Amino acid sequence: MIAMIYACPKCRSGQVQKLSLIYTSGTVTNSTRGSLSSAMVDASGNASVLSGDISATTHSQSQLASAIAPPDTTRTQRLITKSFSQSGYFICMIAIGAFFIG
Repeated sequence: MIAMIYACPKCRSGQVQKLSLIYTSGTVTNSTRGSLSSAMVDASGNASVLSGDISATTHSQSQLASAIAPPDTTRTQRLITKSFSQSGYFICMIAIGAFFIG
């Protein structure tokens, strides 16, 4: 097996990393789950019990990871779809206008 040695073409430094590694190491997602139980008594002496499940997800990213993030394909697809639907509406309105005028 031949070891690949990478170096910066500009400064010849060997301290280089793949963009995917930088993105992955700078992106963190944490999920937490737990349960909550609480009991309380009001001024009249009536007791109430509250219980439930709690879940939370946090997402954080370094500025460098954010800068080199791959494009958000779902957002891009929505923009393209919206653009085509709006231009289709415009073309349809021109065709209807030409029909009535012509």
